[in-house]
Amino acid sequence: MSMTRDLDDVRRDLAWMREQLAQRLQRICDDAGHRFAPLSADAGDRAQETENDEVLQRLEQTTRALIGQYQHAIERIDRGRYGLCEDCELPIEADRLQALPHATRCRACAAASTARLN
Repeated sequence: MSMTRDLDDVRRDLAWMREQLAQRLQRICDDAGHRFAPLSADAGDRAQETENDEVLQRLEQTTRALIGQYQHAIERIDRGRYGLCEDCELPIEADRLQALPHATRCRACAAASTARLN
């Protein structure tokens, strides 16, 4: 199989996953729509509603970030940069791309980036 065909398959898979995430985001936003309704009079119910709202907000943020990562990977394919580390520009390990097709860093650069954040 040619590299072009492989990238076409990867692009299609990334677009499919981005669409699945967009649908999930829509469901999360629909569920979160009640945030603007008055809270329950019961203190226990209010606490549960507030906790649920916080979970939905975190899910929304995470899902939006993932959609962005998948979109970025698609754009990298379109620019001919997919599979190259954004930091060191060496190829990203094949097993890493298999597990994380939206990865933009090789294993070493990703570990270094994580270490800098901690």
